[in-house]
Amino acid sequence: MANALKALFVLGVLTFTQGPSQAEACSCLLTSLEAAREQATAVFEGRLERFETVNDVSYAVFRVQRVWKGQVTRSVRVRAEQNTMCPPHLQVGATSIVYAVGAASDLRIDGCSRTAFSENDARELGTSRRPSR
Repeated sequence: MANALKALFVLGVLTFTQGPSQAEACSCLLTSLEAAREQATAVFEGRLERFETVNDVSYAVFRVQRVWKGQVTRSVRVRAEQNTMCPPHLQVGATSIVYAVGAASDLRIDGCSRTAFSENDARELGTSRRPSR
């Protein structure tokens, strides 16, 4: 009995000191399109051209096709942590609607971003414009 209690105590300590699991780390409330657009600095549709790493920071470089919000050029680099367990699941060559936050010079997306490809989002976002040069 004493060994069982010790084992439970150790298990409890390890559970609380090891931090959140991947499942907990990826838990986000589903953001409505309206809220995501309002919170974003930039909303655009772009084809992922490549990933870059600069000073241990991961970036996704997009070729932008259309813009709904923000000052976005034809090619934009967005800070994007790539965790294979959490969205957004970005793939080179794939087109996504990107909801980026942060300063225009330091846009970023994370696992709680609405970034993904959705034809419904494209329709609901309404009129878009071309990216700036």
